[in-house]
Amino acid sequence: MLEVLFSDSEKGSMKVAKNHYVNNMLSGAVSYIGEKPTKAELEKHFEGQAVGGNSQDVVNIGFFLDIGDISGEIDGNERQNIFRKVWGRFDFDNKEQEQFFQNQREDMEKLLSAAKDGIPIRIWKSNAPYSTCGFHFVCHLLRNIDCNISVVSLPKYNPISENEIEEYSQVKSI
Repeated sequence: MLEVLFSDSEKGSMKVAKNHYVNNMLSGAVSYIGEKPTKAELEKHFEGQAVGGNSQDVVNIGFFLDIGDISGEIDGNERQNIFRKVWGRFDFDNKEQEQFFQNQREDMEKLLSAAKDGIPIRIWKSNAPYSTCGFHFVCHLLRNIDCNISVVSLPKYNPISENEIEEYSQVKSI
């Protein structure tokens, strides 16, 4: 199964989830905010099983489709100019920018190849603008390919207990 996500961070998280083993997780780097959890609390946090499959079967269809004009080529000069504007305050050189677009192209080709080869595709989407735009792009991209697609809609919040929830939100400033 090919997992489709819409950011590099989500792609990395899914790769980790596909290789999740409690013993590996507790021996790696763990960070926390606030009071240090006990070992038992950490073990409880990492309970469960891996998503399954191979960590290579994960793609990011990003391209920041929620920003700027999307009428041109997905990785054309117009899109690359948007990236220069977004990344302007960071120290990315042209080689790093080209590598980013190359990774995006490779992931898009992997998605198209999987769809044509009959490999099941699972799309993970949220209500965040980048994810919604990416989801619509992928649907458009695959519209004429007979393939098996399932969609997982991510929650806006995570119930912790009967009286507690964690709410997830994204703040963008440009």
